[in-house]
Amino acid sequence: MEKRKWIQLTVILALIILVLVLLYLPTYIQAYSGYFPERTSTESELNESQLYLLNEIWGTNITMGEYYELIYPEFLDGMPQELRSWMFNKTMEWPGKRD
Repeated sequence: MEKRKWIQLTVILALIILVLVLLYLPTYIQAYSGYFPERTSTESELNESQLYLLNEIWGTNITMGEYYELIYPEFLDGMPQELRSWMFNKTMEWPGKRD
């Protein structure tokens, strides 16, 4: 009989924990939904000179750093050197371009 009580107690505790997790989960998801964005692209507006440059370099073999240097130079302002170095060593991956 003692073993049966421990099993019942374990099941009850597991159910309580499950209910608490399910109650807290929506709050957790809402709090962190913007923390790990799932977007793979961003939208922005380009002026005429930026659009011209973008059309000229589209699909070329450049680095991400070179892209931002040409199209959005202000993006690089104040960027940590380690990240900046990484960007200038990372090849630009053009959307829709197949190798």
